[in-house]
Amino acid sequence: MKKILTVLMALAGLSPAALCDGGHWLLRISGGPAWISPDDLNIFLRDYVRAQESVAGSSARGPGFKAVGRSANFELALFVPIEPRIHILASFGSIRAATTGNEFEVAYPAVDATYTRDDRVRSYFGRLGIAYSWPISGRLSLRPYAAAEGYWTTFEDTGSWSYTSLSTGEKILWMDWTVQTRAFNPGFSAGVELEFELVSPVRFTVDAGYRRARLTGFKGDFHYTWNFPGGGFSDDREDLPLYYYEYADISQGPVYGTLKMPGIWGGRQLTLVRDAVIDLSGLYLKAGLSISF
Repeated sequence: MKKILTVLMALAGLSPAALCDGGHWLLRISGGPAWISPDDLNIFLRDYVRAQESVAGSSARGPGFKAVGRSANFELALFVPIEPRIHILASFGSIRAATTGNEFEVAYPAVDATYTRDDRVRSYFGRLGIAYSWPISGRLSLRPYAAAEGYWTTFEDTGSWSYTSLSTGEKILWMDWTVQTRAFNPGFSAGVELEFELVSPVRFTVDAGYRRARLTGFKGDFHYTWNFPGGGFSDDREDLPLYYYEYADISQGPVYGTLKMPGIWGGRQLTLVRDAVIDLSGLYLKAGLSISF
C-alpha cells in the first residue's frame, strides 16, 4: 500500500504540462459490486455440510453454509495524460467478500452437533495501466483501459462446533478456532468507462470490466481451543500454508473438497492436496465521480 501511495503522490507532484500539453488529469472515486466464484471456498462450504450429514446419518437443520458469489469494490484512481487522449492509470482499491452467520445442526443418536462458521476475504490492490479517451459527444466519452495489478489479501475463517447431550441438554465437547492467512499475487484487469460531464470539472462515470485474480500461496496463523466440562486446552500454530484437499471417508465413497483447517485431518483418505486458491476473478461494475484538472 505504501508503494502505491508513493507512486500516486509522485505522479501528482509532476507538472501536467511536463507530461502533456492540452491533456486533462482526472481523479476518480468509485465503487460497486463484482461477481466472483471462489470455487475452493464454495466447495469447502458446501461439502462441509454434506460430510457432517454423512457422518451423522441425518439431514442438516438450519441455514447451512452460504456460498460466496459477490464482492464489494472500492477504488481511488488517478489518470495522468501522456497524450491528449491517452492516460496512464494508477489506482489503489479494495475488494471485500464474506459469508457470515453460517450455522447448521445434525442429530446423532445421543447428541446434537452444532456447527458455525464465518469466512471473510479482504484484498487491497494497486493498479497500473493505460487508458484511451474516445469522445462521443461534447459531454460524453468512452475510456477503454487495461492494467496490471497486485493484490495483498487476507483470508479469515472463524467458527466452532459443539456436541450437546440429548439426555442432559449440556455441552459435552466443543471447539473454537480462528484462522488468518495472507498472500500477495499479481493479476490484471481490462474494461471500459463511460464518462458524462455533469458540470465542469465534475464528471459522472460508470466502469465495467473483467478482473483476473486467482489468489494463492496463503500462509498464516491457526489458533484453536478444545473445551469440555471442567477443562480444555488450546494450541497456536504460526506461518502454516493453507491447502485445498479432497478426501473420501471410505473406499469408493463420496469425495469431499475442503480447506485445511485445524483438527480435520484424522481418519481421511486424501485424494488431492494442493495450495488453496481464493479466486476473485470475474466481472465488476462501478459508478463514481471524477474531477478534471
